[in-house]
Amino acid sequence: MKSKLLTAGLIIGATCVGYGVLGFCQQEPQVPIDENIISEIELVDENISWVWGEVKNVDYTSSKFNILYMDYQTDDEKELVVTINQDTKFEGINDFDSLKAGDTVGIDYFFDANNNIAKNISVEKLEEPSEVSSPEASSSIQPDEIAAMDVPPEPKAE
Repeated sequence: MKSKLLTAGLIIGATCVGYGVLGFCQQEPQVPIDENIISEIELVDENISWVWGEVKNVDYTSSKFNILYMDYQTDDEKELVVTINQDTKFEGINDFDSLKAGDTVGIDYFFDANNNIAKNISVEKLEEPSEVSSPEASSSIQPDEIAAMDVPPEPKAE
């Protein structure tokens, strides 16, 4: 009996080892490399910063604007001057001329030649609060329908 168990164990063990070796011997499929993707990855600037705040003022002639933001490391409100260039992308607005004081923005920017250059400006459009209507006006159930509803009786206290 012991020899049969030993033989069965050796066969199962050898089978497992054999399949395990085959699994490690498989070659990985070759994936074609797109050279354009690699060149774009190399162009990504490692020094991109991000800030979120409110536009304080806009100087359209010099293509600069000031943003008021909270520095959470110091708990101070700070102001940052940001410059746009021809490569700046806009979200939520069409162009720099659409940016105005009071807009809430998120900005990806980098520092270059003593300027904070905006790479991406995303303007958040805040929705106007809608008028609050009375509960009666918003309810689709009529009073006579409420009376007709099956309401279980309240338990009696004994």
